[in-house]
Amino acid sequence: MRPGVPVRTLLMAAALATAALIAVSACSGDDTSPSGAASSTAPSSATPDATTTPTTIEGTSSTDSSTSSTTSTTSTTSTTTTTTIPLITEGGIVKVANASNFGGAAGLLTAALAERGFTMREATNAAGWEEILDVTKIYTREEVRPVAESIARLLGGVAVERMPTPVPIQNAMEGLGDANIVVMLGMDLAGEPLPGAAG
Repeated sequence: MRPGVPVRTLLMAAALATAALIAVSACSGDDTSPSGAASSTAPSSATPDATTTPTTIEGTSSTDSSTSSTTSTTSTTSTTTTTTIPLITEGGIVKVANASNFGGAAGLLTAALAERGFTMREATNAAGWEEILDVTKIYTREEVRPVAESIARLLGGVAVERMPTPVPIQNAMEGLGDANIVVMLGMDLAGEPLPGAAG
């Protein structure tokens, strides 16, 4: 210690020198400095990152609500329109021939077709090679085929064929009279309601 210099002055000079060294070290940009690293890289724990922290409310979910919304909009009821083809009855004169073992079946079918607007003749019986048939069919003249096809629909889609000569019914051509359509009623439909007349 130099004689004549107060101790207080020496302490102040030492403190200023130390402060100057600290200031120079802070401005040097040294990444290895513990204090520099702490000040530049340490995240603030007081303010969480709002963009990465999910917010969850118990019992609710935005995904669930959007899914239920989609479900409600797609559960629509579709309606199907059924087109009914009208029956053609004009021009046809129909005779039903019983080609089954069911007595009175031709008369029952004659009455049912008459209720649908067809012009009917008295029922008869099948004869010859078609006296007994397993499956019903219809014979028709070509000019009244649309009427015969309407009857075929009422009978569930039976076959429609050209009228043969002679017709396989009792008394053949005399028994046919003026009829131009003959329903050969087989065992499949004898005594049954019209299968194609539902509704």
